[in-house]
Amino acid sequence: MAIQNRQLRTLLSLITNATEVAERRLSGSAQDGHNDPELRASIYILEAACTQLVCEVARPSDVLVNVSFELFQNLQVVISFSGNRNSWQ
Repeated sequence: MAIQNRQLRTLLSLITNATEVAERRLSGSAQDGHNDPELRASIYILEAACTQLVCEVARPSDVLVNVSFELFQNLQVVISFSGNRNSWQ
């Protein structure tokens, strides 16, 4: 149990720190935040740590449902863009 608590605290710390970086970079004067390497890194950390946190605390069946739903959503995006391919050329 102590190991799990330490892992959860580490994930929460990563999320907190990455959020602070993102807030600082987004509140700056930079107009194009997508080209900011520090902002991109903080977003990657947020995505990964949040996903790991959910996997640590959720029931395995819920995690599988979430992953399946995400794959289905991504597939819908690919299908919609492939059908409209000529419109963006």
